[in-house]
Amino acid sequence: MADIAHQEGNAFYKKGNLEQAEKCYALAFQLDGSDPKFASNLSAVYFEQGRYLQCIDAIFNSWRALRVKHSVNEEPNSPPTTDPLARVSLHDKRSKKKGKSAESNVGIEKDIDDFLERVIGDVNAGKYPELQQVWEAWTRIRDECSRHSQEECKTNIADAEKRLRALPIFRSALYPVLEYYRFGHDPTRSLFYGIDNRNQGEFNIDEKTFVREKWKSVAFLFGGSGDARHAFGTLIHFFDIWKKLYKLGKRGSDLPKIHLTLVDIHPAALARVMLVFALIWRSMDTSAEVLMEIETTAFYVWSTIIMPDYCAKLVTTIAQEIIAELAEKAPKKLTTIWAVDDRTRARVLPVFEYWSKPLQKSMKKFYEYNGPSNAFSNLMAPKGISLARNDRFQAMIAEFERMKLINAQPDSELPLYNNCRGEEKLYDDAAILLPPKKILSRHPNLMKYVKSRGKTGKAALQEEVVRDWRPNATLFDNNTTEHRCFAAPGGYPVISSADPFHTFNDCLNFVLPFREKGEVSLDQTGFRIIQQLFDSVRQTMDLLEGSITLEFLCSELYSGLPRLIAGDLGPRPASYPKKYLRMWLSNTPDYTGSVLSNLVYLVPLLEDSQQAMILWNCLLNPASFSTLRDICFNYTYLTPAEIRRYFNCVVRDEHRKSLDEFSMSMLPRTKSYSSTVSKKDLHHYLATMLLRAICCPKAGTTPFRVDEPTNLVSFFRLLVTLCQTIGCPSHWIGDFFQSIVNDTLTTSAGIFTGTLPVTFSQSPKPTPVARKVNLEPWQVEVETVLVSAKGALPFPVVYPARYASSADLIKTYTTAVVSTAGNTLETNHLTKTASLLFYKPGDTDSFIKTFPSRIPDLIEKKDPVFKGLQVQILSSLEAMDFETGKVSWKMSQAWYERMRKEGWNMIVFVTNQWKTVSKPAPASEWKDARDEVRDGKRHASTVNPSRNAEIDAMLLDLD
Repeated sequence: MADIAHQEGNAFYKKGNLEQAEKCYALAFQLDGSDPKFASNLSAVYFEQGRYLQCIDAIFNSWRALRVKHSVNEEPNSPPTTDPLARVSLHDKRSKKKGKSAESNVGIEKDIDDFLERVIGDVNAGKYPELQQVWEAWTRIRDECSRHSQEECKTNIADAEKRLRALPIFRSALYPVLEYYRFGHDPTRSLFYGIDNRNQGEFNIDEKTFVREKWKSVAFLFGGSGDARHAFGTLIHFFDIWKKLYKLGKRGSDLPKIHLTLVDIHPAALARVMLVFALIWRSMDTSAEVLMEIETTAFYVWSTIIMPDYCAKLVTTIAQEIIAELAEKAPKKLTTIWAVDDRTRARVLPVFEYWSKPLQKSMKKFYEYNGPSNAFSNLMAPKGISLARNDRFQAMIAEFERMKLINAQPDSELPLYNNCRGEEKLYDDAAILLPPKKILSRHPNLMKYVKSRGKTGKAALQEEVVRDWRPNATLFDNNTTEHRCFAAPGGYPVISSADPFHTFNDCLNFVLPFREKGEVSLDQTGFRIIQQLFDSVRQTMDLLEGSITLEFLCSELYSGLPRLIAGDLGPRPASYPKKYLRMWLSNTPDYTGSVLSNLVYLVPLLEDSQQAMILWNCLLNPASFSTLRDICFNYTYLTPAEIRRYFNCVVRDEHRKSLDEFSMSMLPRTKSYSSTVSKKDLHHYLATMLLRAICCPKAGTTPFRVDEPTNLVSFFRLLVTLCQTIGCPSHWIGDFFQSIVNDTLTTSAGIFTGTLPVTFSQSPKPTPVARKVNLEPWQVEVETVLVSAKGALPFPVVYPARYASSADLIKTYTTAVVSTAGNTLETNHLTKTASLLFYKPGDTDSFIKTFPSRIPDLIEKKDPVFKGLQVQILSSLEAMDFETGKVSWKMSQAWYERMRKEGWNMIVFVTNQWKTVSKPAPASEWKDARDEVRDGKRHASTVNPSRNAEIDAMLLDLD
């Protein structure tokens, strides 16, 4: 019977059905544990499944049987080195916990070690090269570990993981300036609502869900957080759930807490949200007169482009108080419930400092660019003001009137109040919104205009606006609005998407269900609508102060969030969430790898809950895609069904044509990874994605612009996620990775040479036969990643002797670059597409200018022109700035010294156009970045001492 089960197991194993093979081998071993081959074959199955602890136990069982088989004087004995079954592969012989039976296996483990030493020392050891290579790798690891304690080992691994997380996961833009998105456009949502922002269905979270799941706290992520409308909506909804739980008898610790993490890459965008939260907090305990001014200021800051002078002064005051509290020079009052990491604090403080002083901008000039088209000398705004005529708003008001919920008649004395059409006309005529009625008298010309129903006094009103009103200071910052790419001359932003009336409609629609009957006002005036929204947020923060944490992170989302959670950006309390129940990403994925980046960086940070999900939308390029299925394939080369196989994640509603919301979740792991994906299929898929990472597809222009910023580091992070989160056997990844390191990858995977998006019909076709691809030009970057992450990779890899011996020998270098980009619109200079090409000058110098378009041929190494050509390509840069003409990158000191000695050059190219965009920079001009920063620090100490702190921060980043 045991033999029959064993033969059936062999048949299943050959077909790749590891689960059935395991059952058969386990049955054979159960029926006859004395035959070593049953346990030996079972260990092979466990190994292929990535179940390494069970594999080791099976090896021990097989070895016990072998010892009995080779007994001497009826005592178990080690098998001879000639026994073929004894020469079992070590598989994953790294130090692991072996369960309760570990102590009883010590003798067996020592016997195996002694046997292997004898095999490797045998004169015929060359017959077993794979065994010898694995054994040597294992002994190196064992010897290294013996030289430090377990605590030191943990520290070394943690340091390596930190270095890996710090490597840039996207290509760089030619200019580091960031676009500043000031006003949101999404419908306000609560993350407690289910799919499509609905308050029903299986994914809607209510008080019953809290009781059923026994949640004591929930954590939500907003990235990018934008103007925080979704954070406001979630807080308001949380308070509603909290009150219902209270009515159910929940008290004290039985009532839940909420943690919101708001992420934005732009420091001014995040600081603006922080300032609004500070204004709402300030409104909690103040006099009625002061309260009105605070609410008015919060309204103008959040909603529109121009505010009264008294509001501008309050913005300055609040900014000063925030600075004092963040710098720990004053007790926490406005920031009581905030959590701000060290690096975020360093990035937002300069913005608050900019806002803490009167804005040094001319209201007249700002009005010329952003005011009504006929203001002052008939100057036209560079971008026309497009006002939405909110038929939806009018329909909603009409429905409320029909239900006798409101009387929507305008105020007879002040007829532009409670009249959204009237306020729209005011905005059209003067680019301002109505202040509260109680302080309208502060604006005499505006009062006259209001009383005339907007029929007279427009010119006088515009004069008053220029004289007594001010630009919304939070629309300015000391970076973006001073950059020629995003501002008119003099640093004036031209804001073409500032129409607030759609937002008013949306906010009123959202907040009404959460207001108590006596709190509801259906006044159509913008101030009254936003006042109710912020009042609901204020009530939530006031009554649940000890149950709310607002965490702010100024960073790129996908690289920053893992670093925040790990404590890389500064100390983070252990009680803070390591995972999130839900994440709202807005359209951040449009710029950052979309579905693939969600899978690699965010799925590992989702709670293990059926309610957990990631939600996002597509706003940058909806014209490029028909359905979510198209988006999935463009970024991953997988359909949603294949994403489920490879990543154990479900992407919902793949055929929906609306791109205004998508959602994905990780599924509970019910089967081993090897039961859904074969090693062969995985390696083919990884080869396809590797070729995409090193030969990035070209991109079109708006509205068909599809960004592809992912680089080689991001590909390696994909491998890490497959092992650590998705459950892929680590040696599957290790085998593939080793072929990259050794430049021995043989694959039939094809290369996509077209322009994004990639459609199903255009997907890279496999080659007729597998061929060796040329990965030698990427060995500098592979070494940089591998050495930086030594000890952190969750899969086995043998380091070549040529690699740097420690991470200290991976250094940052910098040089000056001269742009030849020409038409910056053509190169999309703000998208993340820059890479570096290093080459040794020779007869092919003239070929270098067109080299980026020949990278597919370089990979295939078909053209004779590549013979003898020495090049290295970097997709991951430390910094790139064509404005100042500087670029920096990491590489090993050995490569740097070799390139300088041999006279190499470096040139910048962009992947979206496959073209070079700089003049060659000779290696003789490259410098160690640490030396350059120190030189700059010495210079700054004599010229501009205020820069010292900034330079120290730069040195810290280099560390």
